[in-house]
Amino acid sequence: RVVGAAATSDHGSGKTGPRRAKFLLESLADLRSSLAGAGSGLVVRRGSPETVLADLAEALGGDVSVVCSDGHCPEERRDEAAVAAALPLAKIWE
Repeated sequence: RVVGAAATSDHGSGKTGPRRAKFLLESLADLRSSLAGAGSGLVVRRGSPETVLADLAEALGGDVSVVCSDGHCPEERRDEAAVAAALPLAKIWE
């Protein structure tokens, strides 16, 4: 998810306003707390999907596949194509 005042869609509209950004941050904090209670954790990274996922794959030993649902908007499809160029990508619910 792209967050920030400068983040706009292909049509020029704002992608995430302050209320949505606050909701996302609170949701991540709640998810992190829930996962910690179950003995797990949450990794949050900043950057482009292809760079972040490639870095995580390298940290995990490189033999990693990415599983995602089929993107519907042009921005999601561009992200999927960039990730697929960097790592094996499997789609569910195509």
